[in-house]
This record gives sequence, structure tokens and C-alpha cells, in this order.
Amino acid sequence: MSLTSQLKSGRLGRWCHDFLTGTDKFVDQVQAAATGHQPIRPAGQVDPDHWATIGGAFGQRLAFLVAHEPPYASYLGAMNAGLLNPRLVEPLINRWPTRHRTIAGNPDSPGIADTVIKDLTCLIVECLQQEAPPGQLATTSREQLLAQACWVLNGWETAYRAGALPPALAQFHRALAAHAGHPSVDVLMLLERTPEDQQQELVRLATLLQRSGTLDRFRALADNPARGQPLGMAQPLFVPHWADGDVIVGNTLLDVKTVITLRDRDRIAGWLWQLLGYAWLDAKADRCRIRGVGLYLARHGVLITWPLDHFEDTLSHTSRPLDRLRDDFLHEAHQAMTDEGAVPFPDRPARSA
Repeated sequence: MSLTSQLKSGRLGRWCHDFLTGTDKFVDQVQAAATGHQPIRPAGQVDPDHWATIGGAFGQRLAFLVAHEPPYASYLGAMNAGLLNPRLVEPLINRWPTRHRTIAGNPDSPGIADTVIKDLTCLIVECLQQEAPPGQLATTSREQLLAQACWVLNGWETAYRAGALPPALAQFHRALAAHAGHPSVDVLMLLERTPEDQQQELVRLATLLQRSGTLDRFRALADNPARGQPLGMAQPLFVPHWADGDVIVGNTLLDVKTVITLRDRDRIAGWLWQLLGYAWLDAKADRCRIRGVGLYLARHGVLITWPLDHFEDTLSHTSRPLDRLRDDFLHEAHQAMTDEGAVPFPDRPARSA
């Protein structure tokens, strides 16, 4: 399980339902913010996996817009699927301009896609550095290439989170294994696995980021850094293999949602609890210096943010001291982690302003 699944159907979800009694106020705000915005929809009928695929791939594209950091979960998934030799992971990570952590693995495990993964890494890093610095989109043709690359990275990440590659990628890698070392099997063939309709949908979502003014707001949240400088942190890690977020822009933690409808109030409540959970998991160590939280509704082009202290106070909506409520949540979270074999980072002194 993970923090997300715990909030959906575990002890932490029950705790939040009982103690975060101000949730409805923020649910109302999220629903109101999306009103009047026509969402980007898929072209035609789609299969059930479409939504998670687009959500994961677009989340990766937005992560690259915040910082050019390695796609750690994708590399982990490629390792787990036997595609990537763990000996090559550290050299791959070192190709990226911004690095925050390393990945450990069994160095004796061979990889059947080492060359293709290396080539894709080089292609993405070169494209991002030359044509898509943090906070800026590339040309349409380059955005199409990045959409394909993010689709592939999401597929490898799926092997990390769900234990198996998506069928289209699994088929490609079976063919790759059968033609190991054959020069005709290259990274462009891998990128071409991206369905055309999904590629175009991802490009439309990226374009909406700019057209809606969200990229300008991202740069403002990050205090308008110089061109090429990160806007924050991509895919912040709060508890290894148990809780990791989407992005931190400046000091605002953002979760990215690619839903079309916002009628499901329980689902929105879960998003809000997840934001609070991430912030509270980081509160004592204060590694990420989170001072605000928010949601980006990617299909609507709507960004909603709140100061963290206001978010905490309003969600709790109780006379009970906030520090005591946070400690209670963290006690429940640590018990859930223990039950599931996750190991939290060690705490440091409480955060300062």
C-alpha cells in the first residue's frame, strides 16, 4: 500500500474523515474553481487504462517543467522489469543537471534495454536543456517528442508502482529481447509506441498550461528565477516507496489532477488529505520547506493554492491544538508504514518560518 491507498481505504482515511472536519469548505472551493472551464477531453472512446496513463505521463511532463530531474521511479520500474542493469543507473542519473537522490539495486541483474534507456535519457536531457528550460514549453514538434518520451517513462514507472509493464511496452521489450543488439531496434521505435491520440492529448494539456497563465503563476511562485534555473523540486520524496508527491514550485506543494469531472466530493477530499499528509510527513524534518499547498486541474487549466497554515487550520476546524493533531496523524501514519514495511526518514527539529 501507500499513503494514497491508506487515505482511500485504510486507517489514515478513517482518521481524516473523523478529524479533518473542515474538508467540505475546500471541496466547495475546488468545485467552484473549475466551474465555467471546458475540460480537455480524449478524442473518442478510451479504455479504462487511458486516464491513469495520461495522468502519469502528463505528471512527468509537468515535473520536467519544474526541474530537470531524473525520472527516478521510471528507472526503478525499468530495473524491476529487468530492462535496466542497476550498474548503469548512477551514470544515467548523473546525466541530469539536477539530482537529489540515488537508486540502489542488485548490480548483478542484467538489463535487456540498457542501450535504449541510455539513448532515451540522452535524447530527453538534450531536448530539455536546449529547447525546454524549466518554466517554458518547447516548439510543437519538440513537445510531441517530449509527450512520447513521458508516455514511455510513465510505462516504466508503472512497472515500479503496479508490478508490470503496460501491454504495449511489454510487447516492445519482448521484441527487443528477441533482437538483442540488432541495430534496427532503437529509441525512435520505442517512442513510436505512443498512441497518436494520447500524444496529441498530452500536447494539448501542455499547451493549456501556458494558455491558461499557469506557467506564469508557476514562475511567480518560484520568485521568477533566471532562465534555465529550476522552479522548485520535481517528485519530492517524503517516505521511500510509500509517499512521494508531484512537484514543489517555490515552497508550494502541488498535486496534479487530470480528471474531467469534479462531482465526486469524496475523491476531492482525498486529494486534500493527501496534500496535508505530505506536508505533515515533512513538517518535523522540513526538508522541502513547504509553506503552501495546491491543486492543478490539468484538463481545466485551473491552479488553486492555499497558505499551509490556513489550510491546516481550516481542515482541522477544531479547538484541539494543531501540533497535537499533527502528532496524532503522524502516529497513525507511522503505524501504517510499520505494518507495510516502509521506513520513514529520521526527524529533525520542527520547521521554522
